Amino acid sequence: MPGFPTANNILQKRWNQRAYELHVKKKKAMRSGLDTKKPKSFLHLKVNLKKMQSEEERQASIDYENRILLAKLTNVLRSTGQLDNWNYDYELHSKSLNELKLNDEKEKIQEENQKLLKRLQNRSSHYDTDEWEDEYLMHNYFLELKDSATKNFQLDVRGMNQQEALFYYSEDRHKRKTRAHYDKVSTIGETSSNLAPSQAAVSEKSLNDEDRMPNMDELKISKRPVKTRRRRLPRLPVLGTERKKELEKKKKEAAAKAAHYDEKDEAVKLFKATKGMGKPEVVVTNTLAKRKFSQRQQTKVKFEEQFGLNLEEELSSQLDDDFQTLTSALLTSRQDYDAMSIHSALKGQGPFTETLVEVLCTRNNGALGAIRSAYATKYSKELEEDIKAEVKGQLRHLLLAIVKGTRSESTNIDKEAADKDTEQLIATQEEDRWNADSGKMAELLQTASWSHIVTVLHNYEQITGKSSLEEIERLLVADYRDAMVSLVKCLSDCPQFLAEQIQINLQASGDEETVMRIIIMRSEVDMVLIRKAFKRLFGETLMDGIDKRLRMTCKKALVQMVVVHGNPDKPPAELPKENQQDLNQKTKGQLPPYPKPLKRPPPDMDVAMPADNPLAKAVVKSPRVERKADVKKMEKENKSLAADVNEKQDQT
Repeated sequence: MPGFPTANNILQKRWNQRAYELHVKKKKAMRSGLDTKKPKSFLHLKVNLKKMQSEEERQASIDYENRILLAKLTNVLRSTGQLDNWNYDYELHSKSLNELKLNDEKEKIQEENQKLLKRLQNRSSHYDTDEWEDEYLMHNYFLELKDSATKNFQLDVRGMNQQEALFYYSEDRHKRKTRAHYDKVSTIGETSSNLAPSQAAVSEKSLNDEDRMPNMDELKISKRPVKTRRRRLPRLPVLGTERKKELEKKKKEAAAKAAHYDEKDEAVKLFKATKGMGKPEVVVTNTLAKRKFSQRQQTKVKFEEQFGLNLEEELSSQLDDDFQTLTSALLTSRQDYDAMSIHSALKGQGPFTETLVEVLCTRNNGALGAIRSAYATKYSKELEEDIKAEVKGQLRHLLLAIVKGTRSESTNIDKEAADKDTEQLIATQEEDRWNADSGKMAELLQTASWSHIVTVLHNYEQITGKSSLEEIERLLVADYRDAMVSLVKCLSDCPQFLAEQIQINLQASGDEETVMRIIIMRSEVDMVLIRKAFKRLFGETLMDGIDKRLRMTCKKALVQMVVVHGNPDKPPAELPKENQQDLNQKTKGQLPPYPKPLKRPPPDMDVAMPADNPLAKAVVKSPRVERKADVKKMEKENKSLAADVNEKQDQT
């Protein structure tokens, strides 16, 4: 047994061997077979309650339907025949064979109605005010024309007494006025003393007789024709597009003229804007941008005196960044603004060479001295020291030569000196010709006037046949080349150079503050020429370019500055208020002067037509003109003969 220890291992081993052999024999003797008996069935599988329930429900529904059918059959058998079903759908539809066509027509009509309704709903009311204005002008024209052509039948009773009869004819009225005038002029005593007795009796009798009018021959009063004033016919009004053009022209002229300047009113408007009353952008545009530099400074001083506040600081709280920059530029003095622009350019903020050349080359010696002192005051450092620290190479010598402000400002050009300087410039080697540290160009940049330098460059181009700009671009490099190119362009045509700078900085990669600086600083100098140059170069007005491409919020104010200060038609000088009142009183009620008709000038018969004129062959002189010419010729011959005869008589 496996659970007990073996007493004899040999016997145990033998027994195990015998059991194993018996097991092997049984395996070999085993045969394969199939169990075909039915599986054992369980009770819960034999009884299907769900199936039994469904069968009972189905049988119940069948019985219900059978009962209904049996009731119907019984009702049919018991009653007579009748209709038990009506086709209501058939009654609703039309019996026509064109039903499909009618449906298509209805759908088409509905679709058109929907489109019409949509158009009516999307259509806004339209009133042609231009047509109304034209009709109104024509209506007034017809009324004036009728009034001028229609006779006035109203009776004029001025100067008549109540007892006098009404006179409907001008002749009787004229006689009665003549009699009244005669009564006022002379008295009975005066006439009787001065006249003869017979004449005095006649005059007394004529004056005492009220029923008789005095004779015109007796009074010796001559009738003078009454002057009648010529009535002017109304003019046909301007209509349509021409009227629009005139209105636009008047609007532009009105926009180009700044309002009357009063520093007190301007200061009050700015104070209200600083307190949030009104739109500060509009107030800044009207009171600062449209005014001159001197007027802006007066307004600033008046604001500080009247309210004790700093105008720039007060406006900064009501304006955005762009308008703050504009306001600061408008209220800052010119030398301070130039010093700030130069400092920004030297520190790498904005265009470098263009800004320095534009600021330094367009200022005179006095302005350069003011800029140097303002720079030293503001930044505690001399301008020359900053240039030496920030700029290197030939550009440093160029800027230092310009900043000195020691050049001649004479506009008179010495041709001999200009020719001599041109020869020396040409004689200089090509590599050193345009240097700013040594040579003839350096000497010219330090001492010569800008007019003299322009003349030298012009002579250089005429003698060598080369463009100075092309030579500079070919020989120079880096910032010094850009500065010299800008210098030559600025000296040759300053308005065109500034217009090009505005166009460059209006692009996406440009500096918008440069546009602002040019407009502010040149508004009272040459803005008219800049506008013309911009229109000539780029085919659009300067106002349109600023309005379309400038991204600053203060662009409308800059546009107004260009319009007001760049207006080619100068406004008339403002008169004092007293003179304006006197002028208004004198001209009040007066009609405009009647223009005299133009006359063709008489032809000059003495002027002979040149022989090379092609019209001379086709001109045929009239006999009258030929006779006049012959008469003049004979008169000249007679005069010459008479002169010869007189000389001979004197000699004898």
